[in-house]
Amino acid sequence: MLPALQKFKKIYTDVIVWICAALCLGILLLNFVNVIMRYVTNGAFIYTEDITVISMLWIMGLGVSVGWMNREHLLINIIDNVLSPKGKERLLFALDFVGVATGAGMVYLGRITQKINTGLTQSVIGFDESFRYWPVIVGGGLLVMACIVCIVTQILEWKGGKNT
Repeated sequence: MLPALQKFKKIYTDVIVWICAALCLGILLLNFVNVIMRYVTNGAFIYTEDITVISMLWIMGLGVSVGWMNREHLLINIIDNVLSPKGKERLLFALDFVGVATGAGMVYLGRITQKINTGLTQSVIGFDESFRYWPVIVGGGLLVMACIVCIVTQILEWKGGKNT
């Protein structure tokens, strides 16, 4: 089961990274064209800021789970230097449960905020402001999934005798 889980992590990471890269490229191109338009025609696209903000929110929402799953999230160096490899492994295992709670909180609070903002229109594009909170909801759900994958991976490694 561990090889299947590792394969899932690789495919999942690749897909999310490609989506985030496409969003970054889209932001870059949109802003580049907007600057050229301003220089040449003294006019600009009015939707650029809204599209950029929404894209960045989706990059954050999707990317948080990839960072967690690949153990690329922030660690405190002082604690890393003090703990043994086994202690660090146990700390990361405990933090995975904190990550599950955090992701669940993101889903819960994102949903509340999304409901509160439903029906409001403040952007130039004219979309419902509740749309801005979908990346938080989706990102929280993906964070829960990433933490569960890390928990299962660690348990399987312990059962298999790896890193004991």
